[in-house]
Amino acid sequence: AAAAAAAAAAAAQPTSPPLNPSPYPSQTQTQTQTPSKGLGGTLMTQDIFIPRVLLSPADALFCAKFILLLHEVDAEQFNLPVHLNRLFTLLPVQLAHLTDLEAANYAIFLAELLRAVNHWQTSASVYVDECLKNRSTFVFRFQEAVTHLQFRKLLTKWMDLLRSSFVTCLKSGEHAAISNALSTLIKLAPIWPGPYRRAKLMMDIVEEVRRRDSRQDIKTLATSYLAAMRIQMNIAGRFMGMPNEEAALGSGGSENGSGNGGEKERKEGG
Repeated sequence: AAAAAAAAAAAAQPTSPPLNPSPYPSQTQTQTQTPSKGLGGTLMTQDIFIPRVLLSPADALFCAKFILLLHEVDAEQFNLPVHLNRLFTLLPVQLAHLTDLEAANYAIFLAELLRAVNHWQTSASVYVDECLKNRSTFVFRFQEAVTHLQFRKLLTKWMDLLRSSFVTCLKSGEHAAISNALSTLIKLAPIWPGPYRRAKLMMDIVEEVRRRDSRQDIKTLATSYLAAMRIQMNIAGRFMGMPNEEAALGSGGSENGSGNGGEKERKEGG
């Protein structure tokens, strides 16, 4: 009877408070629940940035500059390569479903980011100063910093994605996809493509669209793009790897296509 009474008294006593009464998760819980750097980037790109990009030209420019600012201030849990990779992967899906105005806004956003990545790949010193020094937004999984050579390979991959996205839209036969691709290409003409051979390839594809498509608005857009690219051909130093005879036509023989081939190869990537 005495043992039973003691057991009942113990059960009636209040239990001891938990070792960690804080409403916040413990350090172990945080380490297991927090995603590694950049894993939320894909959702952030498609659910936050892209919808605002499409609203207006000002919003498109703001989003591009905000992304670059996040990189500049080394924002926590921000991984720029993840965002760029998602952006270039989403492009063909986006272009086919945008209005004319949305496509124009998207082109502004894309052009601003292309200016930045093209600048970073010009030299290793520029890349180290602006992307790696005192920053952790350019990392692979397991926090490995992206070297300049790796970045140039990434840039080549992204530019291939960009090119294939435009080619897919131009050859789709769908009016919205073709129209949006052409209007975007027109705005990107001063920046992209960078290499001469890729520019000529894109011009050949657009020329084929102009000849074969019977819709007048498509023909007009294609003609506008070809005219814009011919203007770019006359700008000295605009394209990398331009043949000597083309360079002479563009700059009266002063184009540095043959003399600075090494420099132009270092700049190639767009």
